[in-house]
Amino acid sequence: VDIGSVDGLVSYDEISYKGPVNPSKYYNEGDVVTVVIKSYDKQKGHLSLSIKAALPDPWEEMRGQLEQGDTITVTVSNFESYGAFVDLGNDIEGLLHISEISWDKHAKNPKNYLSIGEEINVEVIDLDCDKRRLRVSLKSLKEKPFKQFTKEHKVGDIIEGKIATLTDFGAFVDLGIVDGLLHNEEASWDNKIKCKEQFKKGDKITVKVIKIDQEKENISLSLKSLIKSPADEFASKYSNGDIIKAGKR
Repeated sequence: VDIGSVDGLVSYDEISYKGPVNPSKYYNEGDVVTVVIKSYDKQKGHLSLSIKAALPDPWEEMRGQLEQGDTITVTVSNFESYGAFVDLGNDIEGLLHISEISWDKHAKNPKNYLSIGEEINVEVIDLDCDKRRLRVSLKSLKEKPFKQFTKEHKVGDIIEGKIATLTDFGAFVDLGIVDGLLHNEEASWDNKIKCKEQFKKGDKITVKVIKIDQEKENISLSLKSLIKSPADEFASKYSNGDIIKAGKR
């Protein structure tokens, strides 16, 4: 920046309160700006200047005006592998982490859900003006998948799913928007057989919803309830008084 008798340097992080930015996105050669002198090294002839120091501090202006839980309209300004940055329009950017973009547990790329310049409503989930930190959430303004599931399904429904995770106590079944638990004791009439022995990840199965816990937001599933029990199989073949052969166990 030419201040008359000498040129001074405004570093990347002294242009905007957003942090380091590309000056070409803000100014053209010949633009007139107001600056504050930060330091001057007489021996080296280095003059350090700041543009943002000559502007009102937006973090101080926002103090007391914005609180955790508030809903605000922002503009998507940048993407990173871990999420997106959103612009409040007052030289402040907030972080919209990938985990706060969607209830989709498989969400990995913010570009699949948002686009640069898009205006969205978000909820403030973390605000610290002293540390100049702002975190927002998009998914918190959307209906939880569990609530959506309970609106569309009830205990007794028979639905299709896909094995998502296998554990020692059973398997989690991907039901589309939520996972349900298929416990080992509900997977087979043979208590010795475990889910790990029956299925592999990605297998498609048909299950019955046997319990919905509204408080814990858990969904319990059963496979054996869709299969004839050994007792019923026996009853369909034999009647009282029949003589049969049996072996030792």
